[in-house]
Amino acid sequence: MGPNEKALRTAYAAYVRGEPDIAVFADDIVWTSVGAPNRMETAGEWRGTDGVLQYYAALGANWTLSGFEVEEVLTKDDRRFAVRINVTAQNQVTGKAVRFDKVDFVTMESAKITTYSEIFDTAPLIRAARPA
Repeated sequence: MGPNEKALRTAYAAYVRGEPDIAVFADDIVWTSVGAPNRMETAGEWRGTDGVLQYYAALGANWTLSGFEVEEVLTKDDRRFAVRINVTAQNQVTGKAVRFDKVDFVTMESAKITTYSEIFDTAPLIRAARPA
């Protein structure tokens, strides 16, 4: 396992414990999340560590993560990664729970995440956020 993969796995483990490690992100990180911004508060592009913090705030404003399990980490040259994750979350407004799989595509240099893109089916989350 190379130094980037080790840093990435450590960062995911910290996140699972509820202790996100902002230091692992490059100052100029580009973070993207799927979805339409008018339907998902986390959708779009977030830049820099301040952007990552804004993303986390948007996520935490409406969702509580109750499960976050890293299933698989694939790597290419200890620089590019695909991480498959199972997520369970509850919408704080509706109380509805949802379970979904996602894949994170990550690039790293010098043990810092330089780009991060998360891909998942947004439909279950949009349905869970709708009032009954």
